[in-house]
Amino acid sequence: MKKSLIPISLLGSLAFSAAAHAQDAAKFISQSVPFTMEAGAQYPVSITLKNTGTTPWTEDTLFRLNPRFPTGQSELGTLQWGTNRAFLKAGERIAPGELKTFTFTITAPNGYSYSDTDHARDYRKYDFQWGMVHDGVSEFGEPSPIVTIYVLKSPNLTASGIYAPKKPPVAVSAADFGNNFRGANILKHRYAASVACTHTEWIPDTEMDALATSAVDMGLKYLRLPVVIPPAVSGNSVPVQNGCTGAPEWQWDPVNSDTNIARVTKRVQAVLASAQRHGLKVLIALDGYTKLKQADGQCYWKRSYEEVESNARTLIQAISADPALLGWDVLNEPMLNAKANGCLKSDSDHASVVNAVHAMYNLIRDNDPANHPTTVGEGTSPYYKYWRDISSFASPHIYLPVRQKTAQANTITLTTDVDQVNYTQAAMLRQMETAFPGIPMIIGETGMQLDTGSQDAVAAPLTETTQANYYERFLNGMTIANHGNIFWALSTSPYQQDISLLHEDGSSRPAVDVVARQAWYPIVQQLYIAYTGRPADPVGLQNFASALLEVARTNKLPTTLAAIEGFYNSSLQLRTLIGSLGNSAESRAFYNYNDAAALVSGIYNTAFKRAPAQAGLDYWVNAINSGSLEKSRAAFSIIAAASINTTAQGMTDTATLQKKGAVAGNFTASLNTAEWTSCYVGPTSNAAGRSLLISVTSTTDVQAYQPTVEGTLVLLANGLRSEQPKLGKAPCQ
Repeated sequence: MKKSLIPISLLGSLAFSAAAHAQDAAKFISQSVPFTMEAGAQYPVSITLKNTGTTPWTEDTLFRLNPRFPTGQSELGTLQWGTNRAFLKAGERIAPGELKTFTFTITAPNGYSYSDTDHARDYRKYDFQWGMVHDGVSEFGEPSPIVTIYVLKSPNLTASGIYAPKKPPVAVSAADFGNNFRGANILKHRYAASVACTHTEWIPDTEMDALATSAVDMGLKYLRLPVVIPPAVSGNSVPVQNGCTGAPEWQWDPVNSDTNIARVTKRVQAVLASAQRHGLKVLIALDGYTKLKQADGQCYWKRSYEEVESNARTLIQAISADPALLGWDVLNEPMLNAKANGCLKSDSDHASVVNAVHAMYNLIRDNDPANHPTTVGEGTSPYYKYWRDISSFASPHIYLPVRQKTAQANTITLTTDVDQVNYTQAAMLRQMETAFPGIPMIIGETGMQLDTGSQDAVAAPLTETTQANYYERFLNGMTIANHGNIFWALSTSPYQQDISLLHEDGSSRPAVDVVARQAWYPIVQQLYIAYTGRPADPVGLQNFASALLEVARTNKLPTTLAAIEGFYNSSLQLRTLIGSLGNSAESRAFYNYNDAAALVSGIYNTAFKRAPAQAGLDYWVNAINSGSLEKSRAAFSIIAAASINTTAQGMTDTATLQKKGAVAGNFTASLNTAEWTSCYVGPTSNAAGRSLLISVTSTTDVQAYQPTVEGTLVLLANGLRSEQPKLGKAPCQ
């Protein structure tokens, strides 16, 4: 039978017609909602709740999900999101203690025009919050946290004529842009250095080697460098203004364009040389021709494409053959910057930005004989579509919210809630993947701004600890999605201290260790699998990876099993760390440590999903029985040996363990709240983790396997209600 919406007028009264039944209760678990949308477009969202009452939820008994409007933007029952109900399926029954994920489609409001003077930045904000309703009775339970959604207008445009791309973008391998693509934006200063000093070159100089060293220490392989191209048109360079507090080298020479571009080129080449010495590749982001509003209220190009064209050509030709050059970011946040300055007030405004970026793309293609890949680092999702035709790989920017609105007694308060990262990231990544079908993708910028000045009176300050938690959550999400990222930023500038991971003296903030230890997560997962057969728990993963990182930093070890295995005898710290797994009660219960042959066979079956060949079995058993290999070290040595075995069987074994480790990594990354982490404790949950990995082989598609991971999470939440109290814990979730 086709579902029909209850009349709006009736719904408005139902929610308040009676007190909720005592047996109706719900707990919020998670949600996936994008926080930027294009006006009038449709988006999939999902909200997971747990039935914590005593009454089963069914469609026949009118249990549904409905919108809440905490800021008074709309009355209950309106169709602000294109619908006012998410329904259970016919015949579906959500018993007490079970989870329900509502997945449905909403339509972004289309409530403004270019002439809307009440919204200077050309967007409207809407608070998204939904909760359970027992139609005919009342709303009930814990609603989803509020997500503030920014809705923007972005007309469909097609480059044509002289602005159409002359050549298609250079093809790249998707495998090169997965989660192993880790990088940082670097710069000396930024525009915030001084309102009057807006001609900074941004490019690091004396501090470059220190920044590169920090990047390598964090396990990064890539840098992104924004470069402002000086204008070449006589008379258009702005001289140093009175009151400018910046150092003189930030400013363009007021009369000599050749001096300006020569200085920029020299400093870019110095950055590339430093990167080359440190084994890093650099993505050059071209800038200097963004449309901005001037003092007279009119929108001009800060430096139009025509004004920078000749100098851009000079720079491109000078560095295109550099071995450290990764590629070109054609313009940094072109649409977002124009919008932020009130310069997207018409379709033609949008077209002018698109045309300038396409013109620069064509200039790159004509003057880079090495054919480096191109991308455009855009900052807001409705604008991603403009850059598909010139992107070898996508590099959208995403700064996830950590502030949480809370509605109580008709008032709104603001708190710091890093869980917000989990609630919005996956949905934003879906938007990006939809915008760039078939194109490899990284996140070109991400970060979290610290509170370095006055604090918001109604919110906890955004501290360095919060910043570290942000990066942990964000990188966990990138692990699951298998996309790379370049965070913002590595800088010792006093004007970057609100967002940099480095202090002015070059010392590290806590987030540096979070980023660095994540490079060791795959290794730790493989060790946990080899010793216990299951994924690592979040706390164990972080602690073990941090300890490995300390050993590796001190002794300059690469992030490989073979490297740490080779250093085993030289490091008491490493021996103690590996021994914590090999001597654990869990590993001793999982394997038969009393029988060397049984132990070796068990390790092979667990790590490689096969029995050992006789020669391999004999080798390892003899090593154990002779005393040259401790039993507590056996699993470690066996998987480390496989990692450097170049035979067909060795490479298959390594691939199998790596795939198991990747699935385990996705599982642990999914335990991204305190509630989920509490689910993964005890023998029953450990057994569920082992079952998750049993069928993984060298050919498993890790991304396609994610529904199995999510099914295990539901099992943990639904199936361990009797297990948790035995451990002295409240029931899971």
